[in-house]
Amino acid sequence: MRSNLALTLGLPVVLVLVACAGPRTEVIATASPTVNFQAFKTYAFVPADRLDMSGSQMMDPVTRRSLEAAIGRELQSRGLSPVASDAGPSLFVSYFADVYEGQDRKRPVSGEEGEVNWQRQGLLKIDIIDAGDQQVVWHGEAWARDPNFKIAEQIVADLLRRYPAR
Repeated sequence: MRSNLALTLGLPVVLVLVACAGPRTEVIATASPTVNFQAFKTYAFVPADRLDMSGSQMMDPVTRRSLEAAIGRELQSRGLSPVASDAGPSLFVSYFADVYEGQDRKRPVSGEEGEVNWQRQGLLKIDIIDAGDQQVVWHGEAWARDPNFKIAEQIVADLLRRYPAR
């Protein structure tokens, strides 16, 4: 019984907070070239009722709390302070996570023509939005093959490492 509870509560976190070193992870990020990122001091997460809940992991509140904790630690390490969403933050943070079975774009199948290699994959997207004009000023995406819990927060760190220095 206890192992079933651990599996039920832990599996979404395992599947969403995916990361691993080397070629099994891809991270891309873009920042608005005209924005002064040093002007931003505070952030708040977009309320859950405004997030895209279509992903397989987004309905789970434990997964959302885990993602927000990992994202928050990284933003705070970059000098931003958390505030309530109704307290006038300078930035809003929106995110999306999904785990799915899909064609592995890194390992094509050799052999019969048209054969596809299917692989469990994870996707994390983060948008950082200027609260003043509601424009996305930074966007990052991370994709990982074969999600791995052992280094779960690493993908968030790898992704937000590309956030402009203050």
